[in-house]
Amino acid sequence: MIDLAYSRPTPARRLVSALSDVRTLAVVAALGMAAPAVGCSDDTGIIIEVTRDADKSPEGIVELVFYVGTPMAGEDDTYLRDPSDADTVLLDAGRDILAEPYRMLLRPSDGFDDEIGAVVLGYTADRDQVVIGALDRPVPFVDDTVAVWPVTLRWSSQIRPTPTGCLSWTSEQDGGGAVVIAPGDLDCDGDGNATDCAPANPTIGHGQPEDCDNGIDDNCNDATDEPNDLDDDGYFDCEDDCDDHVKEIHPGAEEECDGVDTDCDGDCDADLDDDGYTSCTEDTSSTGSCFQPAPGDCDDAAETVHPDQADTCELGANETVDNDCDELCDEDADGDGDTFTPCGAIAGDCGPQLDAKIDCDDDDEHVFPGNPEVCDGVDNDCDGERFQVPDGARCYSDAAGGCHSGDLICVDQTGGPDPGLSCDVNNDVGTVAPAEACDAYEACLDTGAGDPFACANGAIGETASSVACTIAYTVDGDDICSGGAVDLPPPPGDPPLCGWRVLGRPVNDSYEVGVGSSGGGDVSGSVASCDLAAFFVLATVDFPPTSDAVLLWQHSGLSTLALYRVALTPVVVDECPVNPLTCTFE
Repeated sequence: MIDLAYSRPTPARRLVSALSDVRTLAVVAALGMAAPAVGCSDDTGIIIEVTRDADKSPEGIVELVFYVGTPMAGEDDTYLRDPSDADTVLLDAGRDILAEPYRMLLRPSDGFDDEIGAVVLGYTADRDQVVIGALDRPVPFVDDTVAVWPVTLRWSSQIRPTPTGCLSWTSEQDGGGAVVIAPGDLDCDGDGNATDCAPANPTIGHGQPEDCDNGIDDNCNDATDEPNDLDDDGYFDCEDDCDDHVKEIHPGAEEECDGVDTDCDGDCDADLDDDGYTSCTEDTSSTGSCFQPAPGDCDDAAETVHPDQADTCELGANETVDNDCDELCDEDADGDGDTFTPCGAIAGDCGPQLDAKIDCDDDDEHVFPGNPEVCDGVDNDCDGERFQVPDGARCYSDAAGGCHSGDLICVDQTGGPDPGLSCDVNNDVGTVAPAEACDAYEACLDTGAGDPFACANGAIGETASSVACTIAYTVDGDDICSGGAVDLPPPPGDPPLCGWRVLGRPVNDSYEVGVGSSGGGDVSGSVASCDLAAFFVLATVDFPPTSDAVLLWQHSGLSTLALYRVALTPVVVDECPVNPLTCTFE
């Protein structure tokens, strides 16, 4: 066997390409096989080209061991190895067979028949990682042709070499595999033919466990059915020592993360919570193999914590739990997709459970902590209370016939511009308002204004006549000067009905205002007469006062006679005058 990576072609050899050597491809096609790549040389031969899987093998492969044999008649995937020892190749330091594959040339003169099978093992420097690859079928020698057949090395847990040169292997990808039999150990039990008392029986040989009741000398020590303690650990192979060749393996031994059933209980490594997973990177539940890789159990004291477990939340646990060991917590616990869970955490976040994060309705994606409240009969933000209308909230509506102002209420039912919100006007004549107020209010609702009533008043004020007023106050006082009143102008013409009304709130953000008779009497939000009507500023909401504006509407029934935007500006005086309010109405 020759490594072509290190052998220079002799002058007698010629390079052969797939395009020029049509006969090589025809022979392969006639055999019904996939066409191999064509190599170089006039000789008859097979090149085993060894590389590795980039994702399923380590980089530091330093040793290759070739098990090459000829197919055994009547035995699928079973080969009799060539008489020489398995070929071991040490790779040059730094060589990566992914970039620079290793090529082994085999010829019929090496002792092979017409076909060969090959299995290759790859080891890292400390031999703690082993990878394997094989030809997927026997390949033939073709006269005067050297063909290249690839072998790709990958990790596998089902590799069983023996000291006598045998190798058995089961593929974890497709369940296939191969057995390569060494001429010196025909039953591949690790006991050579010369010393094996039953060289054709793989269950009998030196080192095999003695079956205590079969009447056979299983371990070739010239005794039958005797108990043995070959490793002097005090436990017998015929009783309960599952590996009588290793002193550290016996019932009661402490399990380690080594993929071995150290305590002979049938499970590899310790599974303290009996959930089928260990804290090591071994899965003891899927196939029963001691080398079945899987994510480790991140909490081997909790039966409900292991890979593949549904990650739901545990109520009252104080801390979220990573049930499936993927470093995310409660990601399966959010039933409605709003990211909040009933346990008081954000789905996927690991940490403390908090009452402030509890989703009080995990079937409704519109209900979760921090969600804005709306008037729909539901506690949208999970604070224990439903939507509340702000105190003094006002509105305009023409639902009762003609435009009126009213109180904004929530009746906990859907409908209207906002779910459940309604304008309670009571059809009171004292709440009539200009039609443009209702139009402006609807427009403000459509634009999503936070306070549509104030928005509507602002829109009305842009079309109203402007009136500038000042209101006096003293620095050492605690309110505006009292007695502030100014006569309102008479109506144009001689309407049969006339009245004044404060649009908005008689107590707005800055002032308490009203209209009434200048001759005395009640001051309120409206007055039913335009004769001797006056506008009053009664008090300030906060001291010192600030600038603000109010709307005054002069109307005849529902018809607008005049609309004023009265701007109030506070001024400081040393002494309060007789009338602290000065205005100019035109």
